[in-house]
Amino acid sequence: MQEANMLKPTKQYRSKYFTASLSDDPSGIWYMDVSCKTEHDGVSGTVTGHIPLCLDFKEGDDGALEAILSVMDDVEDKPSKEGNVLTFKPRGK
Repeated sequence: MQEANMLKPTKQYRSKYFTASLSDDPSGIWYMDVSCKTEHDGVSGTVTGHIPLCLDFKEGDDGALEAILSVMDDVEDKPSKEGNVLTFKPRGK
């Protein structure tokens, strides 16, 4: 007997506030497409985001492969700022 609150596989997830589905592009990257209805100053619209997903396989302790799903993100090479910030104030203030 299946419980009413169990999740089941679907091509599109809909809730009261947003819709989510999966898509891919020719490069082989899969995306979760999320659409949300909005309203600003009485004007309604829809905001859609495309979240890139990454599927990797990791070998477990018993030698079996585990599927690992994660969100891809750009890597930024920003130099780290090291040191202290000094603030000089006139005497008496």
